[in-house]
Amino acid sequence: MKVNFTETVLRDANQSLIATRMPFSDFEPILSTMDKAGYYSLECWGGATFDSCLRYLNEDPWERLRKIRAACPNTKLQMLLRGQNLLGYKHYPDDVVRLFVKKSVENGIDIIRIFDALNDVRNIEVAVDETLKNGAIASGAEAAIIPEFSTEVDQLEEFIKNGFRKSKNSSIVLVAESELTGGAMHYAERVKNEYPQYDVRVTILGHLQRGGSPTAHDRILASRLGAAAIDAIMEGQRNVMIGIDHDEVVYVPFTKAIKNDKPIKKDLVNVLRELSI
Repeated sequence: MKVNFTETVLRDANQSLIATRMPFSDFEPILSTMDKAGYYSLECWGGATFDSCLRYLNEDPWERLRKIRAACPNTKLQMLLRGQNLLGYKHYPDDVVRLFVKKSVENGIDIIRIFDALNDVRNIEVAVDETLKNGAIASGAEAAIIPEFSTEVDQLEEFIKNGFRKSKNSSIVLVAESELTGGAMHYAERVKNEYPQYDVRVTILGHLQRGGSPTAHDRILASRLGAAAIDAIMEGQRNVMIGIDHDEVVYVPFTKAIKNDKPIKKDLVNVLRELSI
């Protein structure tokens, strides 16, 4: 059994921490070192990187991808794709989606992580189909294992079978790390022992995100919480979370925050199973 790691610093960290303003020249020197680190993949393209190259950095995003590919010949390159929105902010016709995916693979992408903000499977079907047609890997999940609901290995095997019945040649299962679930390694070991016909691999994710454009309320909330976080630092607050309680900003100690469980509704888990592809 092998544990794989995906490094997202070139895409997600760059996007989340400095608004994707890092020019290629700033990270070019480290690429050969990253290629030797043994990562399963480098998420280095997609998301806001395409837009920022054109809008702010005066770079050709396709040329950036080709340069990364040349500098990292031994590591899979991964991108984030917004389904039918591609890397833009509106839906594009199917032929545009197919050509964009095709060119992404031709220019160096090996894995395309595809999502839709509302989990509408219709908005990712074309991108997934074209990704597979071009020999790349399209990520998705057949099942999610969380502490709140018991999932036996035979149930997991049925999820995987459903994927094969839909002509998939691989399956992805999300596992929440918990003492109750036993974690991804526990399930991987059980599947490997009880269903040896499957080649089982474990990848550790460091980040997940929700998609979609933020609403006015989202922007106001983010601004309030961000300003409060700076105030907390200036006041010397430590080990607290910033939150909203009855429309007032509050500081919540970590010790208190982790004591309160927020149960997951079973119907949401059922929706995941219905939408898995």
